[in-house]
Amino acid sequence: MESNEDVVVEICSDNGLRPLLEEGFDSKAFATRAIQNQVVGETLTKLSQGIIGLNEEIRSQIYTNHEDLLSQATGIESLEALTHLNQLFEGDYPKLVRLFTYLPEYIHRHQSAAVATGNTYTAKSGDKDKDDFSRYEQMLLTIFAPFEKAYLSKSLTRLFDAVNQLFTPAAKPLPGKTELTSLTKLFQSELTTAGTSRPLAMVLVRNVEKAIKLFTMKCEELIATGGDAIQVSGPPNSAQLRNTHITNSLHAFSVAINEEMLAQSELSQPVASVIKNSVEVVERQRNGILSNFVARVSAVLEEMVSRMHEENFSGPIPNVPDPPCSAYMQEMHKFATRMTNEHLSKFQCQAVVMNQLLTVSSQVMDCFVAHVCLVRPLGEGGKMKVAMDLTQLELVLGLFCRGDVSRLGNPYKMLRAFRRLLFLAPEN
Repeated sequence: MESNEDVVVEICSDNGLRPLLEEGFDSKAFATRAIQNQVVGETLTKLSQGIIGLNEEIRSQIYTNHEDLLSQATGIESLEALTHLNQLFEGDYPKLVRLFTYLPEYIHRHQSAAVATGNTYTAKSGDKDKDDFSRYEQMLLTIFAPFEKAYLSKSLTRLFDAVNQLFTPAAKPLPGKTELTSLTKLFQSELTTAGTSRPLAMVLVRNVEKAIKLFTMKCEELIATGGDAIQVSGPPNSAQLRNTHITNSLHAFSVAINEEMLAQSELSQPVASVIKNSVEVVERQRNGILSNFVARVSAVLEEMVSRMHEENFSGPIPNVPDPPCSAYMQEMHKFATRMTNEHLSKFQCQAVVMNQLLTVSSQVMDCFVAHVCLVRPLGEGGKMKVAMDLTQLELVLGLFCRGDVSRLGNPYKMLRAFRRLLFLAPEN
């Protein structure tokens, strides 16, 4: 059983009263410090509660009476002065947003510093403010909605004017790389004004999206259609040259957006996603113009392949050492050479051209194998002639594949396999 002395020591230790047991204990000084701490604690608690109440009242008053407060704070007594102030807020709306969105961050840093110095009463009052930061920003955006609407309208006008100036009669037929780079930098500048405000950045990027669509629509209105736009019987005509310039402008615009905007790391993921979707619209328009012409080239090549049935493949093996290929294949080679040099070489998006030509080459190979299997009668001389045509076909399509027809994959393997089957005996 503990003694009375031990119980007293334990109670004093648990309640922070150990100084009572120390030798030389000054009861008067101890009592004075206790009273002062009690008064200071109560005062700080009341002060904290007052700050919280004042903060909430200020927010409420700003939210409900922002127009009156704005007039009173600036001493506005005339409509002219009010108009001037509105114009100031509308023109510098992003700065206004940054000013008020930085305020909660500043308060939070101040409260964090208070916690670090042991000012716990300030930390407690800041917990609720920290939770209200998002609501605070939404309230400000609601208050500033008229200014935001006016600013966005002016921003969209600036972007649309920049796009329209590229297509005026006084301008060049179509914008080039320099003009498109300047336009893209204007887009980037508009997005930069949002600063760290993600809500403002999202509405600004919608304006940029509309401007990109306007550029695409302006190009679409200039596209030449009809038979002249896809003729392949001669050099490029005026309609085809115009379509080529449009395709090159769309391609340069796509490249400029990717290099000047999407390559910038400061763009947030939602903003970058909107821009990427807009670039896809530009690229689809570019690819559409090119695919219409390439489809015509593919149709002509397949029609030339079908002319093999006009050839005679029933004769014996010729006595000449290097028998020529068929006339239709010679015509195909001349056609493919002319298309490459006169038409396709004028497009700047050569990677896109190559992808589409690879598809054409695969289709032509499949078409050739399908037709040659129907050739009847087929003599030994005819087999030699078909073999020469196969070799010539690889040379023709090599113009579309940069000399490497093996890139075609299975169609090329099938063509090679057919060559080996050509000279097998029927029983094999």
